[in-house]
Amino acid sequence: MKAFQKNINALETKIELLIQKWKEAREENKLLIERTRELEEELRSERTGLNDEANNASDRTELSNKIKLDNIEQILDSYVDKIDACLELINIEMNGK
Repeated sequence: MKAFQKNINALETKIELLIQKWKEAREENKLLIERTRELEEELRSERTGLNDEANNASDRTELSNKIKLDNIEQILDSYVDKIDACLELINIEMNGK
C-alpha cells in the first residue's frame, strides 16, 4: 500500500509540474503572440513608409524627366529659330544676286 501511495504522490507531483509548465508555456505564448502583433504593425508601418518614399522618388523622377523634356523642347525650338534665320539669310542672298 505504501508503494501505491508513493506512486500516486509521484504522479501528483509530475502532474503539478506538467500543469505549471503548461501555464508557463501559455503565458509565453501570449507574450509571443503580442510581440508578433507588434512586429507585424512595425512591418506594416515600414512598408507604408517605404511605399511613400518610393512614390515620392517616382514623383521626383517624373518631375525631373518633365523638366528635362521641357529643356530639350526649348533647345530644339532655339535650333528651329536659328535654322529659320539662316534660311532667311539665304533667301535674302539669293534674291539680292
